[in-house]
Amino acid sequence: MKFNVLTTGFFAGLILSLSNINKAVTFPSKSVDSLAQSQDIAMLAKLTPTQVEKLVNLEKNNQVDKVIVPTYIPPEFKVDKLEVGGGYYYIIYRNSNNLCFYFSYSNHFIFNSQDAEVVGIEINLPVIGTAYLYTKKSHRVSIPSTILVKSYSAQERFEFISPCLMTENWGKTITTPEAVKIVESLQYLNP
Repeated sequence: MKFNVLTTGFFAGLILSLSNINKAVTFPSKSVDSLAQSQDIAMLAKLTPTQVEKLVNLEKNNQVDKVIVPTYIPPEFKVDKLEVGGGYYYIIYRNSNNLCFYFSYSNHFIFNSQDAEVVGIEINLPVIGTAYLYTKKSHRVSIPSTILVKSYSAQERFEFISPCLMTENWGKTITTPEAVKIVESLQYLNP
């Protein structure tokens, strides 16, 4: 009888121990976490998979250091155009009311800020360092007032402009608070 009680106890313990084996063992994967985070960032930036691929290829081919995108896009705005070239990219966002802003990373700036006035807004972010918000009022009625946010960092060269003066359809200028909110949302596409 002693043998049967011990045997039964042994097998009961073995069965209980084995029942815990089917619980999944997980190990954190930096590449999987990074991919998920990149997909979240791309979704917030309202980028399509094809657009993301074009931007990621710039990094892979060492044409840019790191791709930076805004993760706050005002409601009803969508990507109107994405242009990618050797050492630069730009994204134009526009809404149905023709409000427009332009975000770019490049090796040069096309905006002349000499006759612009500093609004007094300094923006500090890990991805771009210190940037300054300028406004530029045109003396001509046909040219709208412009908002520019520009980084002077040697490592990351970016600009944000509203309206989109470099396009055929300039559009209208967004508000200064929206511009600040967009710039404050900048993140690396591939963290």
